[in-house]
Amino acid sequence: MSRLGGRGAYVVFGVAVLLALNGLAVLMRRDPETMGLGPWIPVFIPLVHLVPMARGLGISPLLAATLVSALGAPALVGRLLMGGASDRIGRRAALAVALVLQAAAFVGFALAHELPALYAASLVFGFSYGAGSTLFPAAVADFFGREQAASLAGLLFALAGSMAAWGPLAAGFIYDRAGDYQLAWWLSAGFNALALILLTFARPPASRSLA
Repeated sequence: MSRLGGRGAYVVFGVAVLLALNGLAVLMRRDPETMGLGPWIPVFIPLVHLVPMARGLGISPLLAATLVSALGAPALVGRLLMGGASDRIGRRAALAVALVLQAAAFVGFALAHELPALYAASLVFGFSYGAGSTLFPAAVADFFGREQAASLAGLLFALAGSMAAWGPLAAGFIYDRAGDYQLAWWLSAGFNALALILLTFARPPASRSLA
């Protein structure tokens, strides 16, 4: 970031991702059954506004940018740990844990005024974000069957992504009016609480069950 600027850094990241994904593609398989295995199935405001918020608190650009890394690393851990955990405790329980952690992360962002607190909230958010992105397609498959999982998950992610795109815009609007992100963080925590309530009422079709 310091040497190349934001645009140059994105070019470097893009090239690295291109090389990494194509290198890993040779190891990918169509589905677990081709390897003789059973199934295993592995929100955007912080991604946009966390660095500007940190800069507003007087944190240097370089340290503020590291908060994005603090989101990404635990997201991978969340995907790996919570996917396996959901096989044991059930998708619904695992999703509930992810939603509670994400709500707690947003509260942490609202209360944070220094870099260590921002790091802590970022780690929790990253973990919960990674867990949720893994558990959601798995829950869809449990509800409606693996035959329909890909098309339904694609449709729902498209809808969720379209709606989530409004989140950063709304947060920017709140910041412009209020001068801080407090309301945006608290509203985000509230939406996670609402999602947790809706999760308790979600039921699969009569022919299927979800723990």
